[in-house]
Amino acid sequence: MSKIIDLRSQTPKRNTRRSKSQIRKVAWHWSGTARGGFWSFWNNTWSKYRPPWSTGGYAEIILSDADNNDVELCYDYEMVTNGVGGQNSYIYNMCVVANKEFSPSQKRVLFERTKKVIDDLNLTVDDVMGHNEFPGQNTQCPGQNMNRLRQEFKAYREGEKVKVDRPTQTKSSSTGSTPSFAKMSARQKYSEIEVAFKEAGLSVTQGQRLLIGAGEQLPRFGADGKPGAETLAAIERFQLKHNISSRNGNFFGRPGPSTIQRLRMIVRYVGVRRHDRGAYPRGTDIRAVQRVIGVTVDGIYGPQTAAAVRSYQRGFSSLTNDGILGPATWGHMFG
Repeated sequence: MSKIIDLRSQTPKRNTRRSKSQIRKVAWHWSGTARGGFWSFWNNTWSKYRPPWSTGGYAEIILSDADNNDVELCYDYEMVTNGVGGQNSYIYNMCVVANKEFSPSQKRVLFERTKKVIDDLNLTVDDVMGHNEFPGQNTQCPGQNMNRLRQEFKAYREGEKVKVDRPTQTKSSSTGSTPSFAKMSARQKYSEIEVAFKEAGLSVTQGQRLLIGAGEQLPRFGADGKPGAETLAAIERFQLKHNISSRNGNFFGRPGPSTIQRLRMIVRYVGVRRHDRGAYPRGTDIRAVQRVIGVTVDGIYGPQTAAAVRSYQRGFSSLTNDGILGPATWGHMFG
């Protein structure tokens, strides 16, 4: 069990406070260094900014393996720290001292501490994000595959391995038994795909857009609302990449809860995006939209992307034709 090193009475602080209820996200960071802690970061970096920071960057710091993965507790929930530029008012910032992949012991401590934090704040695993996943951030921090790391945390949080996607109870007319997805005819499989998307509250078109947004290819038919061989192949590729299937592959190709959950983790709405001259927003959410609307995938919400979003909106009377990627347009696109 790691030791808590309580620095809260010693660390520099700003005068203003927030309430715990204002915290909506937890941000994971890495230090980019092999060793260090609050005071080395403060003395070597944070205090030297002009103007100098009024607080440090992180509320908690998980130290290196060489320092026994002890945890520096630097600030209370009510203190805003400086981890994510322009976004900190609603974020609880946590850092792992590392300049490469987090070690197993660091992950254990990070997960243990994050579980306590999200329980205290009444948040969920989906409220945990990497520094580089927040709006307007141009950084590699936390230097990890966040989708994989978040899934590992989810498994830790729930005390179980990633759930297997299971088919609905489709009876075989000849035997009365429930055939595995793998043994179904192509037509039955396509029907099962439609049922699985519907169970998740998605149309087939929205499910296909999620696949495209996550980087899968539907080159011939695209998001046409008709599940077929191309959609099935895209689901199978996605499941292979993310290790989602049963051991014997019986349910391989059906987009059950684990597949939908992972798709939503990758294609995730982070907030309103608009084309502002000279200050183009960036993010993985923008990349997902660009894949769907067919423009250059660079993660920048520039004039080309805004124009393509406006063209998308013009095709649906329920959407406002303003070129702004708001919740209505995102929901229409991805469910």
